[in-house]
Amino acid sequence: TGIENTWVKQLDALLARQKRAVMANLKGKRARQAYDRAVGDDQPDAEVVFDNEYWHAETAAVAGGIYSSIMAMATGNAVRDLGTLPVNFDPTNEIVTQFIDKRANLLAGAITDTTFRAIQDQLIEGVTLGESIPELAARLEPLIGLDPVQANALNSLREKRTLSNAQLSEQIIATIFAEIF
Repeated sequence: TGIENTWVKQLDALLARQKRAVMANLKGKRARQAYDRAVGDDQPDAEVVFDNEYWHAETAAVAGGIYSSIMAMATGNAVRDLGTLPVNFDPTNEIVTQFIDKRANLLAGAITDTTFRAIQDQLIEGVTLGESIPELAARLEPLIGLDPVQANALNSLREKRTLSNAQLSEQIIATIFAEIF
């Protein structure tokens, strides 16, 4: 559906911005100073090139927008299929926004924490091996973006479309009811 395509496009755009920022940060003055310090103690700080807090917030914003779209679609489908709903699923309803925020932050944490740890590990290994900043950049570049497993999962989701809109609506609403009540 359009939602999956939108999700993939927005996630790809976010990760492309993330990659450009990390590469630019790695070549910046702060990174060179951190590299010089790290060469002595083999403990580079990934935060110099990857601001985990910033990217968590950016990822949560993208995910929140997508989850809001899914919620609107699911609610529309449920109203169409069921006629009425026992709870107000208006996107401004506090319970709905809390649900969306919780889900968006869980996803954002998983994405950004994994990326941060991978960058940290690769920086430590690269500095330990005596790699230069351009070599570290080459080492880090493939870490940012969807890995083949994640890309496959998204493509599979787009191709299979195993759930009808009604089934998707029922699953989302059931999940919200379970968390609320």
